[in-house]
Amino acid sequence: MKGCRSVTRTVRLVAGQPWVETTNVVDKLPLLDKDGIHFGFGFNVPQGVTKVDIPWGVMEMEKDQWPQANRNWIALQRWLDVSNDTHGVTWCALDAPLFEYGDRTANISLGWGGQGPWLTKLEPSSTVYSWAMNNHWHTNFPLTQDGPVAFRYRIHPHGGYDAVAANRFGLEQAQPLVHVTADKNPDVKPVVAVDNRDVYVTVLKSMGKDNEMIVRLRSVSDKEETVALDFPARRPSSVSLCPLEEQPGQAVEGTLTMRPYGMATLKLAF
Repeated sequence: MKGCRSVTRTVRLVAGQPWVETTNVVDKLPLLDKDGIHFGFGFNVPQGVTKVDIPWGVMEMEKDQWPQANRNWIALQRWLDVSNDTHGVTWCALDAPLFEYGDRTANISLGWGGQGPWLTKLEPSSTVYSWAMNNHWHTNFPLTQDGPVAFRYRIHPHGGYDAVAANRFGLEQAQPLVHVTADKNPDVKPVVAVDNRDVYVTVLKSMGKDNEMIVRLRSVSDKEETVALDFPARRPSSVSLCPLEEQPGQAVEGTLTMRPYGMATLKLAF
């Protein structure tokens, strides 16, 4: 293959796990000519609808894109999902966040300023391409790319589309649990718990003080959601909603209302 010494694909199935792990290792040659690496995934999902995890929301391809949006390549955050009414797949590209929808459409080396064949509409498809590498850019990147590089992908077949299940799968693959040795069974209680499966904790961080903590919630629901918070480890003396820059504002008592695909930042004081 031009531009590569070798390409090796490993497929792993683990007993008890409902997903497939694939790893593509590319041993790249330092090619000066313009080139790109694309890995295609053609899913057998007739009349599939593709939804993409992005910051601040979940986007349906073409339907939720502005007329001026770039359609030749798209960035995902942790996952995308191709589903119809009965079945589908959730797909994670752990090392390459750019993908192409339906065909390889990112190889534009004619320059900018409207010279490339820019797409204005995307037709429905169940095929995605991971745009793993390229040397098309003129600045801020090495001229050549050399040596072996691994690209990991996760594929989870399922029934109908479930935003909560897709998002959880993407989170679990992007941030897997870390195993540590212990000489006893620890009794670990979570800092915060929520009672709504559509809302999850996306950030939990200390403020550099023992008595302050930031909690950020995200909703993956397309409608307004109400969530009640619980604090199994220890109850804070106050919970405040932060409207800007993690500065405490309105006190939160009881339940919190989340907007569709909304975010909420809370400051806990103990």
